[in-house]
Amino acid sequence: MSVSPPSPGPVRDHARGCELEVLVAPRAARSQLVGLHDGRLKVQLAAPPVDGAANEALRALLADRLDLPASALEIARGATGRRKTVRVAGLSAAVARGRLGLAALALGLVALSLGLVACTVEVPFAVRVVLPDDSTDLNRADNLALELGPDAYFASYPVRGTDFEVELEFEPDAVERTLALYLADGTELLAWGRSVPFVTLAPPGDLAVLMARPGVLSVYPGEVAEPDPDLLAVHAPGRGLVLMSGSGDLALLNETSYDIELGARLSNPPEPGDGAFVADARGRLWRVGVADEVGAAMYDPGDDVWAVATVTGDDIGPRPGAATVVGAARDRLYLAGGGDHTDLVALSLEPDDKGVITLAPVAALDGPRSGARLLGMRRGDDEIVLLVGGAGADASVVYFPEGGHAFGPVGDWTNIQCIRLDADEDDEKATVRLLCLGGLRGGQPTGDALLLHVPPAIEATEVEERPAFLSAPLADPRLFADDLAVYAQGAAQWWRVDRKDFAVELTDTTATRVNGGHSITLATGVTFLVGGRDLDDRAVDRWWIFAPSLAPM
Repeated sequence: MSVSPPSPGPVRDHARGCELEVLVAPRAARSQLVGLHDGRLKVQLAAPPVDGAANEALRALLADRLDLPASALEIARGATGRRKTVRVAGLSAAVARGRLGLAALALGLVALSLGLVACTVEVPFAVRVVLPDDSTDLNRADNLALELGPDAYFASYPVRGTDFEVELEFEPDAVERTLALYLADGTELLAWGRSVPFVTLAPPGDLAVLMARPGVLSVYPGEVAEPDPDLLAVHAPGRGLVLMSGSGDLALLNETSYDIELGARLSNPPEPGDGAFVADARGRLWRVGVADEVGAAMYDPGDDVWAVATVTGDDIGPRPGAATVVGAARDRLYLAGGGDHTDLVALSLEPDDKGVITLAPVAALDGPRSGARLLGMRRGDDEIVLLVGGAGADASVVYFPEGGHAFGPVGDWTNIQCIRLDADEDDEKATVRLLCLGGLRGGQPTGDALLLHVPPAIEATEVEERPAFLSAPLADPRLFADDLAVYAQGAAQWWRVDRKDFAVELTDTTATRVNGGHSITLATGVTFLVGGRDLDDRAVDRWWIFAPSLAPM
């Protein structure tokens, strides 16, 4: 392994300033700088290549990054093509590299080159490194560690900030591996990230590693061109983060490359807030509506088409406000309550050859439970479904439909959020613990919390109430977790809850989300916080990323 000086990249000096070689991809979901491609800076633009709109959008985006007026930039060559040369007046190449993050990786655009050699066979490939927008503090890094797992290679070596290029020689094989990078200042870990699994004999041509600070929220590169507070999001296994706008437009953030791809639009989607948007075990997407009647449409990414399913069952009528959760095997969607319904039902996500799926009863509820949180957990081969919260002053806050067991305080508690504290789902004899907090209690925002202990014998469940658990009420939290702590984000604030003693700390954060939105964890371990509204009730125009803190070795 060796560390070599970085290549000059796509920026070079010019008589009146500098020139930047770019490759543009118009009609993208959002405008952003996404990486290096064939020696050029690849730029995604939301604008179409019509009447110079893409060129103007390119100048505006680069001018913003370079802190210059748009008039200082001109398209010197390639005005009608995807490959363009942008001339920048009054700025040296060195300064431009720094502002664009090409030298300091502030936008994550330096390539990590791995040449894999076995005898006379060479399988070289490049790995793009993506860092947050707010990453100037990472310039104090003095060492980088690389791990090619499992148990294949680990090495660390000196670097100067995020300006590095690495070459690795390794014998290709058919073992599924992941590449992890750790950027540190001495022994202090500043940022880290891991790739999706890949095989070194046939590596993907667009592999990327997204690095982020551990245990906090960082700003993902690029602004959202058309922010949507009604955005839906889900993780599609093997694909990445799938986003659907309130009007039915579909986009995929590929978790291999972190490029954004557009999909077919769903015509006449359910109204925002109606039903669910989920992925099944095969990576297909389902948009389920329940307000008028239970209906579903399925999207197959391979075919890029939506197909409307026929729903059959004893009662497929309206279930407005039903709580939903996809089952552990991802072959069914559970629906609880909704309207006047007081039952738990399951919608099959496996259509027959005629596109028919079935809605079948599972268990009775103790009431409509509107505004409840429906949770699904796996313990060994068993699946546990439970409801937490709900409107109404005469119901216990925790309810297990199968068996009809109720626990905890009685009262109105809606929009509460829960997260599992136990990592091992295979131990069928273990007691499952969950932390639930925030939401609206008695119609008012609350900082109260519940700690659930669910043993194998459900009837022995214990619910521990923790009043004023948070230092301020949190009406709509989003929860994150790692081996050291649980984190809650909402009202543009960030709480850290220590796993050992449940000590709570309120810390600073860059996240402006107040309510709405989604937190989605990808296969690489990074969690995205997307969508929602800010303190001014405007649609949030940035995404945030969370990388877990790593437990000490």
